[in-house]
Amino acid sequence: MPGRQENEVGEEKELTVLEPCGVFGENVVLNPGPHSASVRALSEVDVVRLPRDKFDLLLRDGSLAAYKLAFNAMGVLIERLRRMDDWIAERMERNNTPVHKEEWMDFQSKTVYGGLTF
Repeated sequence: MPGRQENEVGEEKELTVLEPCGVFGENVVLNPGPHSASVRALSEVDVVRLPRDKFDLLLRDGSLAAYKLAFNAMGVLIERLRRMDDWIAERMERNNTPVHKEEWMDFQSKTVYGGLTF
């Protein structure tokens, strides 16, 4: 199942092809907002949908399933972030300008890689 996103001029771009048991839409359950991409099935699929309000009910009731779903969704998001980090780092290596490297290092220090308080 490919994930697709429209660019500025409305053209679709394929982002990825999901493997069997792949996950999509998890960011909207964890952080409500508009969808950033759409999904189109390449073959017959079974889909399980969990709307945010149902997820909230599971959490409120202390369901271990809700926590397991959230934990698994975080794993998916972390893997996607890791791949994005690798992609950006690779492009920074190709574009060897000091300004871009400094911008990237500043960005890293302000996001996932630093400045986190718990």
